[in-house]
Amino acid sequence: MSNVVRARLIADGTVLALVASRIYMIQLEQNCTLPAISTVPLGETPQNAIGGENALKNESWQVDCWDNSYTDVETLADAVESAMAAAGTDFDAVRTDRSVLFENQTGLYRISIDYSLWI
Repeated sequence: MSNVVRARLIADGTVLALVASRIYMIQLEQNCTLPAISTVPLGETPQNAIGGENALKNESWQVDCWDNSYTDVETLADAVESAMAAAGTDFDAVRTDRSVLFENQTGLYRISIDYSLWI
């Protein structure tokens, strides 16, 4: 699966102002500057019809927002949600979950947002 999510987030001015190009696939770079985002493809469900599988795809993605403070990670997650909800020609996104987490080992706040994408 190509990272269509990263492309959508980089194209959004608010997200870009917050993280610049710090949007990573699967995991953050070690000791990266914060705030940052990681995107994780969770799977793809084929869409079948009588004639077989068609071109429409349903992909599941997780977008994790990372920062040192809860307030700042909330701001980033809100910007991500806004960017993902925007109409586009690349895909339609449906948010399916949002979880707030604190990573004890790193001392980082993380908001994990799950999406179902129709591509």
